[in-house]
Amino acid sequence: MLVNLLSHKNKNKELTDTLKAIAASNTIKELFHTSLNKTLEFLGAERGSILLFDLTSRELTLKIARGQEENLNRLGNTRQKIGEGIAGMVAQEKKPLLVRNVNRDRRFKNNHNRLNHYKTNSFLSIPLFMRETLIGVINITDKTSKKAFSAEDMNQLLILSSFISIVFERIKLLDETKEIISSQDALINTQLGKIERLRFEKNELDKQLNLAKKFASLGKISSGIAHEINNPLDGVIRYTNLCLERVKEDITAEYLHEIKGGLNRIADIIRSLLEFSRHDPMKKSPIDVNKTLDESLALMNKNLSIKNNAVVIKNYGQNLPKITDKGIKHVFTNLIKNACEAMEEGGTLKITTHKEATSVKIKISDTGCGIPQESINQVFEPFFTTKSIEKGAGLGLAICYDVIERYHGNISLESGIGKGSTFTITIPSENIPNEHQ
Repeated sequence: MLVNLLSHKNKNKELTDTLKAIAASNTIKELFHTSLNKTLEFLGAERGSILLFDLTSRELTLKIARGQEENLNRLGNTRQKIGEGIAGMVAQEKKPLLVRNVNRDRRFKNNHNRLNHYKTNSFLSIPLFMRETLIGVINITDKTSKKAFSAEDMNQLLILSSFISIVFERIKLLDETKEIISSQDALINTQLGKIERLRFEKNELDKQLNLAKKFASLGKISSGIAHEINNPLDGVIRYTNLCLERVKEDITAEYLHEIKGGLNRIADIIRSLLEFSRHDPMKKSPIDVNKTLDESLALMNKNLSIKNNAVVIKNYGQNLPKITDKGIKHVFTNLIKNACEAMEEGGTLKITTHKEATSVKIKISDTGCGIPQESINQVFEPFFTTKSIEKGAGLGLAICYDVIERYHGNISLESGIGKGSTFTITIPSENIPNEHQ
C-alpha cells in the first residue's frame, strides 16, 4: 500500500511538472512542440502527432509529428478531410478514441494497410477544443512498454489535451491583445505626439500584459484541473490516514506522516486554485466596508492577540457609503493574515478608511518585516511568494488582485525591508449603489 501511495505521489508530481512545462509556452509553435514531447514522455509513448483543423477547407493539417522520422517526408503535407481516417473520424464525432488492438477493432478493418507502420496495435486519439470549437486532434501511439493503452492513459491524455487547448486559447488571446496594444500605441502616437507619455503608457500596458499571461492561463485551468486532481487526492489522503491508524510508530509511520504532509499541502493549493477560479454571482445587497473589516479582524483575532501580540488601530471614516459585494471580504482577510505573519515578534496593524470624490479608499498597514523593493512589482503574480514553501503557495495576493479587478479598482503596495508594508485599495464610485452615494 505504501508503494502505491508513493507511486500516486510521483505520478501527480509528473503531471504537475508536465502541466507547468506546457503552461510556459509563449507561441503556438512552442506550445505544440512542448505539448507533444511532454505528453509522449508522461504517457511513456514513442510516437505522436498534432493536426490542426482548418475551418475554411474543413481539413486537418499535420503541424508536428514525433517518432515517425522514416515517414516525415510522406507526412509533411498531410491533409485529412473531416470524417476520413482515424483523426478525421475523431474530429467529426468530437469524441476521444481509445483503441487497444486495431487488428481486432471492426471500426478499422478497412484501414489495416494504412496502420501497419505502427509498432504496436494500440493508440489514443483525442479532439482539441477552444471552448466548444474544434481546433485539432492529438494522436498518441506505440507505448515503449509495447502494452496497450488503458482507460487511465486516456483520462490522463484528456486532462493534458484540455490544458493544451486552454493554453492555446490564452496564446491566441494574448496575440490579439498585442495587436490591440500595438494599434493603440500607434493611435496615441498619432493623436498626442507625446513620446514620453507614450513610453510611460506602453510600460504600464506591458506590466498588465505580463500579469494577464499568468491570469489568463491560471484562471481558466484552475477549476477544471483542481477538480480533476481533487477527487483522487481525497482518496489518497483517506487511505493514508487509515494506514496511520494501523501502523506503529516506526520508520513506516514516519514515511506516512511525510506523505500526509505533502498531500495536505497539495490539498491547500487545490483549495486556493478553486478559490482563484471561482467567480460568485454578484450579491444584490450592498455591504458596509467598516463592518466587513471588523468581521475580517474577528476571523483573525486568535492570530492577532495570541500568536503575534499585535496592536490594532482602526481609523474608520464616518458615513462611509456601502459598496456592492464582489468578494472584498476575502481581500481584507488575506491582507490582515499576511500582516499577522509579517509581525512574528508583535507590532501594530493600522486600518484606515475614507471616501474621496470618486472612490472609497482602504489602507491596511503593518510594522512587520517588509518586502524587498525588487519584489514589489511581482507580489500580485500567481505563485510568487516571499514566504517559505510551508507557509504559502503564492496565490493569496493574486486572488486579492483578481477580486479588486472585478471592482475595476486598484490595489497597490508600499514596502521595504524593516519598514513594514502598506496596501492601498481604491474602489471606484461605480460600485456604490445610487441610494448610498
